[in-house]
Amino acid sequence: MGRFFTLTNSRKSFNGFERRRTISAKKGAGPVSLKFITIAILAVLSLLYLAQANRSATKGYSLKALEEEKTKIEAQNERLEVEAARQKSLKEIENKTQNLGMVPVDQVNYE
Repeated sequence: MGRFFTLTNSRKSFNGFERRRTISAKKGAGPVSLKFITIAILAVLSLLYLAQANRSATKGYSLKALEEEKTKIEAQNERLEVEAARQKSLKEIENKTQNLGMVPVDQVNYE
């Protein structure tokens, strides 16, 4: 027996030889099946659209969170630069006073 099974219809011809003909199954799509297929395709397309919209929205929220974090880090960086400049100016004043021979005062007396 072969790998595939085929239906045949045998008829005897007028010569006495047997003639085999493959029975073909007619497949037709009725109006109900076409409606079902159309609805199924629309449902699949709708699901694909919703999945894409969901991915876009999720990426939008992630992008917004990253932008807020970037803004916070930039503000912190600016504050640190100001603090560094302030610290540097205080050290410069201390160095200049030591170069001029000035000493720190322990107790100030206003009389």
